[in-house]
Amino acid sequence: MRPAVTEPPSVVPRVAVKFHLFRYLDEGVFSHNLRGRSDYGRFTAVLVAAAGRRLTYAEMFGQR
Repeated sequence: MRPAVTEPPSVVPRVAVKFHLFRYLDEGVFSHNLRGRSDYGRFTAVLVAAAGRRLTYAEMFGQR
């Protein structure tokens, strides 16, 4: 009899998980708040929220 195959341990360090936890929670809150809308409705909500905002490469990767 062959032993059961187990999943390898997670390679994501705990520091990275804690650092990105707020993003994960924000995504869950967004999905919950817009749960009655279709995919198209959620997509348009994101576009409306992003209108007029600007994100540059330098701001995104902390080069400022």
